[in-house]
Amino acid sequence: FVVSPSAGGQGGVIVGSATVAPDVVGYGGPLGIVVMVRRDGTLSRVMLVESNETPAYAGDLASWLESTFEGRSVIDPFFLREPGGGREDGDGGVDAITGATISSRAGVETVNRTAAAGASLLGIASREAPPPDLAAAWLDPTAIYLVVAFVLAVTLHLWVFPRGNPWPRRAFLAANLVVGGFVLNAQLSMDHVARILSSSWPSLWSPVAFALVTGAANLAIAFGPVYCAYICPFGAAQEILSLAGLCTRPRATVERRGRYVRYVVLAIFLAGWALTGSSALVAADPLLLFFSGKAPAAVLAIAVAALAVSILHFRFWCRTFCPVGAILSIGGRIGAALRIAPRKRYEACDLGATCDRDIECLHCNRCLTGSTIARGRQGPIASRIPAWGVDAFFQIAAAAIGIALVVTVATASPGEPGASAAAAAGDGEAGEVATGKPRDVDMDRLRSLIGQGKLSDEEALYWEAVDGRKP
Repeated sequence: FVVSPSAGGQGGVIVGSATVAPDVVGYGGPLGIVVMVRRDGTLSRVMLVESNETPAYAGDLASWLESTFEGRSVIDPFFLREPGGGREDGDGGVDAITGATISSRAGVETVNRTAAAGASLLGIASREAPPPDLAAAWLDPTAIYLVVAFVLAVTLHLWVFPRGNPWPRRAFLAANLVVGGFVLNAQLSMDHVARILSSSWPSLWSPVAFALVTGAANLAIAFGPVYCAYICPFGAAQEILSLAGLCTRPRATVERRGRYVRYVVLAIFLAGWALTGSSALVAADPLLLFFSGKAPAAVLAIAVAALAVSILHFRFWCRTFCPVGAILSIGGRIGAALRIAPRKRYEACDLGATCDRDIECLHCNRCLTGSTIARGRQGPIASRIPAWGVDAFFQIAAAAIGIALVVTVATASPGEPGASAAAAAGDGEAGEVATGKPRDVDMDRLRSLIGQGKLSDEEALYWEAVDGRKP
């Protein structure tokens, strides 16, 4: 769009990133950004209109774009300032969003290209931004941690953990809980599954998502749910809590029914996604936000409740509700057929796994170490509770968390941050929120804005035809 000076100020052009930066991807794919470049070479507005980034950070990304770039010159390209970097603060350096370096890097590159296109249309000379560096992207601390964690997990799984000493595995779990969870928030969740269902497998330019998804999937196929067993921070937290020695075990019939709940949860998610494609379906997954410090109260309550129940029921969330674990366990059937993983003593399993093809095997290795936590309902709590009491507590806890999940999904908002190009031009009223789907255009409002001189009546400079027809 061309903005006439009569709209107030000096006017300029509005450019969208879809046609000039389609290959720049963040954590969840390309960013839809609209910028307005004034005739003096400064950015008037920078707005996020479409994003597949993690919902907890999408709002931060929208406000970060506005506060970071608006009012700055487009003559010098922007760059993500690194700690201890040699560039001066005033020559285009910007600070990343805390915990969202990948999204921030994509935002900088997208703004650079889009702003440069606007400057070119106005005849303003701007320096070209240096090409992105894939090797530098993989120097991200979280990506490095994940690569190291996966390599160590395979090494320990094959040659250390099967020897029978439980402490190396417990130490590895604790390290992943602290570093992968609380420090880096490197947690696989249904958000990643939703992106894959949207035909968006993480690219090499998103090293954290690529390492997390590709590593967990490949290990599941080769060895079973190794990610769940050793690397998942939320799983590690549950297992560490079980070391209190208070675990109980419901009777086999009750436990067997509970084993299939997570597959029902997964089926409901897949069916809901196929029918609606709504991002609200991932809103209740505590794995998405628990370690980020951004979890809504309802999701935090679900996570805390699951952790509390895991003190009495070994890995309660993993074994009863986790749809990510269900996917990796299904993939583990391939690993069982390949017989790469160390053989287990399934006659010693106190969690219901019966053979090397049983997808319920968590690879906790307690059958190898003899540290069966709940066999025969031993322990200070189990010895005082009748069998029906253990069964009732398990079923009540499962029902309560299941209801909480349904309520959280039902009340979640799937909207993405965004606003219309008219707002970018200075109209002052935000348009409809962009969600990446077609929506009706208010032609009367557009004609009114054109009549007021706030929008040009010239053909858009960048547009794409729909079904072969001009817009």
